[in-house]
Amino acid sequence: MAKILLVCPDRYWAGGWKPLLVSQRFLVDISMNLQESLELLKLSQYDLILLDVPGRDRLHWYQRLRHSASQIPIQIPILLLLPSSEADLSRVNLNSGLDHYAIKPACIQDLTVKTVAGQELLNHLRSRLKHRPPVLLPILRWGQLELDPNLGQVTYGGRPVVLRMKEYQMLELFLRNRQRIFSNQNLMSTLWSNDKEPT
Repeated sequence: MAKILLVCPDRYWAGGWKPLLVSQRFLVDISMNLQESLELLKLSQYDLILLDVPGRDRLHWYQRLRHSASQIPIQIPILLLLPSSEADLSRVNLNSGLDHYAIKPACIQDLTVKTVAGQELLNHLRSRLKHRPPVLLPILRWGQLELDPNLGQVTYGGRPVVLRMKEYQMLELFLRNRQRIFSNQNLMSTLWSNDKEPT
């Protein structure tokens, strides 16, 4: 089960991306600002960064994320989303190090598996994940509790534990950051970001 960090400062578009990705069984964290994105990279292990940032900020955000991701032992690819008017990479003015780019659908209604644009984008995304060098992540353990990030499975005493997506994400966050104390605000911004607030 691949885990994606979606970086998108536009709440409207972020709200369109997530249902599409979740419907394809991707685990998704959403960040709407650069600082939060850099913090999430320190807290969780991602398989891919999906970067949807408009205009002048795009290059700056890309460079900062690439630098931060390069500090992590496991290389994280960045898939940059561009409007069709900027498909010519020379106009984007990115230096070497660009992982790959994909054309962003013209309207949010195209963010569905039922459209050609949605299917092409998902195929592009799966291709980037498929060509990433296979890396086995260590199993996270706490007593008899085990979380395998490679399979997206949790067991206790060898028996499977069924968790909802948010429960799984929260457990992984705690197991990866055992010495850190999270406030309610920390958890809200890290796990719920663009979701509805928990009840």
